[in-house]
Amino acid sequence: MPSFSADSVGSLMRRLPLRKAPGPDHLRTEMLLPIKSVLAPLLSLLFSICYQWSYTPSPWRQAQVVPIHKKGDPTSPGNYRPISLTSIVRKLFEMCLFPFVEDVSPPLDVVQGGFRHQRSALDQALFSL
Repeated sequence: MPSFSADSVGSLMRRLPLRKAPGPDHLRTEMLLPIKSVLAPLLSLLFSICYQWSYTPSPWRQAQVVPIHKKGDPTSPGNYRPISLTSIVRKLFEMCLFPFVEDVSPPLDVVQGGFRHQRSALDQALFSL
């Protein structure tokens, strides 16, 4: 079972990215860190309940889609890519779940590169040789 102790939630809060755009709830990491000692036990309880009941609060299921300019003419819609901004609390919950999910997930094939930590297009090109 994932660890939702106040200590583990608090230590993961320190690993949340700083100066990133907030999700639909408008919460930023910089807002949560100063109240970490009060917030971590509450989030620990909330995360435990969500896990035990297999429940995801509806605000955590929402995302704000924002276009990000890639390159080229900024007036051309084709030069933008969408990103989804989600709740920082949801991200923290996912960080708590990740080690558990990673342990029970089947290993991925070595040629599977998309959405893997520390993998790049160059890695995939080298695997194809």
